[in-house]
Amino acid sequence: MENFIEEQKKTTSINSEEEERQSSHILSSSENERVEEEKNKLWVTMFGRLNFYTVLATIFLVPLIFSNQTFNILELPKQLLLGSLVTLSIFFWLIKTVLLSQFKFNKSVLNVVVLVFLISSAISTIGSVSPVTSFLGFYARGSDSFIVIIMLVLFFFV
Repeated sequence: MENFIEEQKKTTSINSEEEERQSSHILSSSENERVEEEKNKLWVTMFGRLNFYTVLATIFLVPLIFSNQTFNILELPKQLLLGSLVTLSIFFWLIKTVLLSQFKFNKSVLNVVVLVFLISSAISTIGSVSPVTSFLGFYARGSDSFIVIIMLVLFFFV
């Protein structure tokens, strides 16, 4: 009878140890989830800040840049810098959106007006006498091209 009682105690202690291990595993998995969530928040804030600093760089650097190596010393360098910084900003914004797994589009009047302007510019580009020139711009004047309008609209939404 004593042997039976001792075996029951051993079995009970083994079962309790096993349950303890399982519960500690559950705690560690919830702790792992918490750690992963904190890492995700860290990445989201990092890409949000990178996006913010890229927008600031666009605002402050585009008016200041020029180059005497091009035909038009102001226009081409500004367009290239605007395009590269807007692309970089969109990249950071997309990564942040994917990490948050949510996409929000605010349906304000100004956003709708900007989208209508983009659509009307696209229709004008397609229906123009020279669609290629309207899309890419003229040699000396590229600022009135559809590509620049797209970059400015994307910069508006970022």
